[in-house]
Amino acid sequence: MMLKIGRFRAVCVCSEAARVCRRKKKEYIACLEMRVMVLESQNRALVHEFKSLRELYSQYNHKPDSDAC
Repeated sequence: MMLKIGRFRAVCVCSEAARVCRRKKKEYIACLEMRVMVLESQNRALVHEFKSLRELYSQYNHKPDSDAC
């Protein structure tokens, strides 16, 4: 009988450890998904800024030079 109780306790410990592992994995994945969202947002902002700066640069370089002879 003692052997069955020990085995039951071991199974409970293993299932609890598995439950904790699954919970931590879900938390980790949620954290990664949040980081992805933040990085995608930053990337969109940087791409927009780059396009704006490139447009300003091209306007500046295509401006007729009034000081030229």
